[in-house]
Amino acid sequence: MLWTPAALLVPFPVPAGGAKVEAEVRQYGATTRDLLRLSAWLSERGVEATVLESTGVYWKPVWQVLEGEGLEVILANAKAVKNFPGKKTDTEDSVWLATLLRKGLVQASLIPAAEVRALRQLCRSRVSLVRDRTRVIQRIDKVLQEANIKLSSVLSDVMGVSAQQMMRRLAEGFAQDRLGAINFVEVILSNI
Repeated sequence: MLWTPAALLVPFPVPAGGAKVEAEVRQYGATTRDLLRLSAWLSERGVEATVLESTGVYWKPVWQVLEGEGLEVILANAKAVKNFPGKKTDTEDSVWLATLLRKGLVQASLIPAAEVRALRQLCRSRVSLVRDRTRVIQRIDKVLQEANIKLSSVLSDVMGVSAQQMMRRLAEGFAQDRLGAINFVEVILSNI
């Protein structure tokens, strides 16, 4: 199988006269519905294993659908299954991958179990959310610093309860009197 963002080319070996095997190549779309049709087509023909070339993240939806349908999916490193140099087409590449799979020449890339992949994704999401939160806190502190409000100079947590109360009072317009920013912080701290 050769996966592109828009289509999936699937060769299927069809016995010709004699020992030669020809390939029937079908093209499927990238939607889940199309991938389920592909899975059904492969199952109808008794296919037990498929091979995908690893190209960016484009292989992942195909992998997930086919794996979910019970097929063995092998992810091949693009460098390891590279065909001979020269003018190539996606159809020729897909037939080449099928030939390598049929002859047992595809070394599978390590893809962790579904549970491990889910845990890794959860951890990556958490790291991303923590980074986003930190970025927002730093942006809030920068805006306050530019307004000459030095919360981070007097408080250890710019997003703590005290800081939030101070910012709420700021938003209500409390800082508009003549005390100035430093006195403002002292007044707020004494009122907490």
